[in-house]
Amino acid sequence: MTTRCFAIAFLTFAVFMPLIGCGGSASTSTGTSDVRQARLWAEENLKLKEEIEKLQSQIAEKKKGIGQNKDECSKEKQELQVQCEKEKQQMQKDMEETTSFLMEKVPTESLKEIEKLQKENEALKQQLQQLSPKN
Repeated sequence: MTTRCFAIAFLTFAVFMPLIGCGGSASTSTGTSDVRQARLWAEENLKLKEEIEKLQSQIAEKKKGIGQNKDECSKEKQELQVQCEKEKQQMQKDMEETTSFLMEKVPTESLKEIEKLQKENEALKQQLQQLSPKN
């Protein structure tokens, strides 16, 4: 009986030991792979956080650049408005001078010319009457 008990104990030990060893190594390898996977996730998270920070700083720099561009554009716009206003005033002045010339001098000169031509016309009519034989 002792041999039988010894044989059963040996067989039980021989059968369960590899299973316990495999199970133990399986849980150890699973634990190790879980730890490795957790480390990989942690590393990936750190890399992503760093990338997010870099992108946020780039966004901030671009926003700052946009703000500066707006300020520069605003200054240029103001300068252009001032220049445009000066040109507008000069054009209005030129227009007033031209209008004044056309309304005052041209009609006056034209009236003088018309009067001169009318007098010349009368003089020519008189000459014609004197030169033409009377019927």
